[in-house]
Order: sequence, then C-alpha cells, then structure tokens
Amino acid sequence: MKNLFTNILPVVSLRRVSEMFCLILLIILLNAGDSMSQLQDKTISNPDKEFFYIDPIVFYSKDQMKARLDVYIEVPMDNLQFKKNYTTKNYDASINYTIKITNSSNEIVSNESISDYVSTTKNDQKKLDESAKFIVKEFYLNPGTYSLEVTLNDINT
Repeated sequence: MKNLFTNILPVVSLRRVSEMFCLILLIILLNAGDSMSQLQDKTISNPDKEFFYIDPIVFYSKDQMKARLDVYIEVPMDNLQFKKNYTTKNYDASINYTIKITNSSNEIVSNESISDYVSTTKNDQKKLDESAKFIVKEFYLNPGTYSLEVTLNDINT
C-alpha cells in the first residue's frame, strides 16, 4: 500500500503544477493587450525622421544686380499620407507649404503659400521609399542678411 501512494503522489503534484502553469499562462495572455503599446491616434510618426529637407542656395545675378536665392525642397514620398481616389484609381496626396523670407529688421520680404498635389499609381505605392517630391522656388533679393522659414503641411494627416 505504501508503494501505491508514492507512485500516485508525483502524478497528483505534476497535475497540480500543470494546472497552475495553465492558469498563469491564461492570465498573461489576457493581460497582454494592456502591457503592449497601442497606437492611440492611428498615425505613425517618427520624431527622429526628417519630414522634408531644404537647401537654400544663393547665386550672383548680373542682370538685376540682386542675389538670386534658390530654395530646393525635397519631400520623401513615404512621408506623405496618400488617399485612394476612386474616380481615377490612383492614390493622391496634398501638401501646403509656405516660404517666408524676412530681412535683418524682421520685415517680411516674401511670404508665399503654395498648394501642391501628388498622384501615384498602385505600382508606384510599392516604391514610395525610393522616390521624392522636389520643389524649386527662386527669389531675387537685395544685398543683405535674411532669415528663411519653410513650413510644410500634409493635408491628408
């Protein structure tokens, strides 16, 4: 009779450990949604990633005796939010950008607001990380010290 209890006892305690393991696993699985980060506002953003790039270049202009400022803006396409256009079957993105130039007296010399539009096909959507939207604007300025401010807004976000 003693051998019978010693053989049954390990089975009972093993069964109990198995039940406890299942209970702990169930608790972990039920609480997994609370412990993982959730996307709150349904947008994905990377604060370390630049939304757009800008290069201002100044040239000497013989014709107008003024400096020519070329403002080059590059917007990587994978930074834009595209929406499907069901009429054209393309994917469209809309951006607004403002180029503001102020002189050393903090007077606004130029303030341009421009709306732009990008349309891509379904195949182009697969290669967005390889392409960009390029914008070039030119301004003629009198000699002096200027500040340049460029703001860009994605309309679809």
